[in-house]
Amino acid sequence: MHISALTYCFLLMQALEILTGCYILVQVCIRNFC
Repeated sequence: MHISALTYCFLLMQALEILTGCYILVQVCIRNFC
């Protein structure tokens, strides 16, 4: 299966966005409850 560079970059950006969102969520939870 061949994945084009553009598709690969797009998926990478999506993954980074999700990870960043999770990280921010965790930071907020720690700040509020700890």
